[in-house]
Amino acid sequence: MKFFSRVSIAQLILLSFLIRIFICLGYYFFFNPFELKPIINDDYQGLGTDGYFQIARTLWLSGEYAFEVGGYPVHSRPPLHPFLLMITSAWSEKYWFFLWFIVSSFLGTLSVYLVFKITQVLNFSPQKSIFIATIIAFHPYLLIISRSTTFVHLGTVLLLITFYVYWKFPENLKKYIILGFLCGLCLLTHGTFQILPITLFLFLLMKRNFFYAFLILVFTIITVLPWSIRNYLTFEKPFFLVTGMGMQYWKGEESAFRGKVDIYRKVYEENTGKPLKIAYFCTIDPGDDELLWKLGLKNIINNPIQAIQRFLYGIIIFLFPHETGWQKFLFTFIVNFPIYFLIVKRLFQSSWDYWKKEILIYFLLVLLAFAFFTPHAGYIVMFLPLISLLI
Repeated sequence: MKFFSRVSIAQLILLSFLIRIFICLGYYFFFNPFELKPIINDDYQGLGTDGYFQIARTLWLSGEYAFEVGGYPVHSRPPLHPFLLMITSAWSEKYWFFLWFIVSSFLGTLSVYLVFKITQVLNFSPQKSIFIATIIAFHPYLLIISRSTTFVHLGTVLLLITFYVYWKFPENLKKYIILGFLCGLCLLTHGTFQILPITLFLFLLMKRNFFYAFLILVFTIITVLPWSIRNYLTFEKPFFLVTGMGMQYWKGEESAFRGKVDIYRKVYEENTGKPLKIAYFCTIDPGDDELLWKLGLKNIINNPIQAIQRFLYGIIIFLFPHETGWQKFLFTFIVNFPIYFLIVKRLFQSSWDYWKKEILIYFLLVLLAFAFFTPHAGYIVMFLPLISLLI
C-alpha cells in the first residue's frame, strides 16, 4: 500500500481521463470501426450502438423519438442516453464521435472520482481509497468500454451518485426526494435499473423507515411519469418504462444455446405466419414484443430443465461476458476474476458492515435478473465500480 500513499486523486483522475481518450482515438484510427463514421448525406443509419445514436439524430432533426425521420416510434429504448448523445450529433456531423469520446472519457473518469468519494464516506483508509480508485481507473474492461456509444457510462455514473447520496447524507425528507429523482433518472437510462428503487425500498423497510421507503418509490414514479404518459399517448398501451422483455428473452435463448440462431424470428413466424419486423434489436411493434414475451414464458414452463441450464449459464456470461467468442471469455476472466476473488476473500476476512450487505443484496438481484434473461453484452461494467468497494 506504500505506493498508493504517494498517489493523489488529482493525478489519478488526470491519468484516467487521458488514457481513456487515447484508447478511444486508438480504436478509431487503428481499427477503423464501422459504427464511428461521419454522417454523410444525412445518412446516420448503422452508426453508434443499438440504435441510440439514430434516436439522438432523429430527435435533433425532427423531434421524433424514432430511428429515422418519419419512422416508427421507438418503444424499447428509454430517453436519457439519446438526449446525451444528441449533444454530440448536434454539434458536428463530421466529428460527432470525437465529441462523444470526450463525453465518455469524462463519464468514465467521473466514475473513478465518485468511487473515491464513496470510500471516504465509508471511512476507508487513504491508501485503500486510492487503491480501489486505481482499480476503477485502469481496469482493462472499463478502459476499453470508454470508446462505446452505449448507455453504460451514464448508467455507471448515475448508479454511483445514487449510492453516494444514500450513504452520505443524513436522514431527512430532502434526501429521499433526491434519491427518488436519481432512481428515476437511472430508469430513464436503462430498464435494468428498475431493480434499484425496489432494492432501496427494501433496505429502508428493513430499517423500519416506512415513510422514506415509499417516498423513494413515489418520486421515482413522478420522475418517470412524463415518459409513461408519452408511451400511452403514442402506443395506446399502458407500459411504465419500456418494452423489450420478449426480444431480450429470445436473444438470451440464442446466446445460451448456440444452435438457436435467430430463434426470435422463428418462434414468431411459427406462431403468426408472418415475418418479424425488427430494428436495432427491438421489435417495430410493441405488440410483437408482448407476444414474444408470452411465448418466452410458455417456453420456460414447457422446458424447465433447459430453463435452469440457461439460468446457470446466464450467471457465467454476466460475470465473464463472451458474446463474441472464447477470446473475449479468456480476456474477461483474466481481468474480472481477480476482483471477484478479492471480494470473496475480503468478505470472509472482515466484518459484514451494513453497507456491504446492501451492495451484495443489490448486486445479487441484478445478477439474478440478468441470468434469467441471459445477457449477451458486457453489462457487468456498469456494476464493477460499485462492487469493487467490497475489496
